[in-house]
Amino acid sequence: MMPEPHKRSNVDFENELQGKLQGQFLTDRLSRLLYSTDASSYQIEPMGVVIPTNIDDVVTTIKTAVQHGVSIIPRGGGTSLSGQGIGKGIILDVTPHLNQILEINIEEQWARVQAGVSLDQLNTAVKLHGLMVGPD
Repeated sequence: MMPEPHKRSNVDFENELQGKLQGQFLTDRLSRLLYSTDASSYQIEPMGVVIPTNIDDVVTTIKTAVQHGVSIIPRGGGTSLSGQGIGKGIILDVTPHLNQILEINIEEQWARVQAGVSLDQLNTAVKLHGLMVGPD
């Protein structure tokens, strides 16, 4: 039986990633427990949590994870009812820092946002222009 990919090189992966990030890499027990659940009934404790401060941190996390066979679990607000926001690999939480609305095109009715923007945040911004992103 093959070992799970994230079990092969946890220490090497953690040491390598920790030295490359500007953001946080949380591996303490409390952080892993906090990110082990979402709105579903599942609980899976991750290897760690990366809270990137910029796009370079996201790229670095993904490249390092690929090199070490570690899975990445992107996470938003933790509202998944099916467990998509949890897993045994690295949780990538972009909501604290990568949450900017970059552009709103009123005429064509589209917006360009960073991955951590919430629906409420976007709807507040577009409401000023008589628009709304569904569903409501």
